[in-house]
Amino acid sequence: MNSTVGYEDLSSHLWRQRAILEMLVFKLEEEHLLLASGRHGWLAHSTSEVNHVLEALNDSETARAGVVADLADEMGMDGELTLSRLASTAPEPWGTILAGHRRALVEGLRKAQQIAALDRELLGRDLLAASDALTALGESSTTYESDGTSVSGSGGIRLLDRAL
Repeated sequence: MNSTVGYEDLSSHLWRQRAILEMLVFKLEEEHLLLASGRHGWLAHSTSEVNHVLEALNDSETARAGVVADLADEMGMDGELTLSRLASTAPEPWGTILAGHRRALVEGLRKAQQIAALDRELLGRDLLAASDALTALGESSTTYESDGTSVSGSGGIRLLDRAL
């Protein structure tokens, strides 16, 4: 394989990764909309879809690593060959193309992490609200200490006088 074919192969893999990452952002947005709207009945399906996309992204990353390793061998480069390093050492137009792929991948990852953080915050609020509701009804609820151990609690406000 000559280096032009190697760069073309790598660029094709990067386009696929970008498409998968875009799908991940979309699936996380869907999950976010479900959480924000309180439509929790579909969360299991949404989470399953996110996990499938994450598996595809992982598989794509493994495939890309193989293409990068082949390209590194062909170019006589050793050590860890990052996309940034490859972009800075590649002949033009490949340096510019690879740098563009890197920017797009970094931006996609940033978006995915941002949405995931918002989703974790919404889930935390929902869990706290459910726990507070159970406590207010006098049901036992479980909370966690700072070291991760669970603590069961009961009591709370009684809405019904059981003596009547």
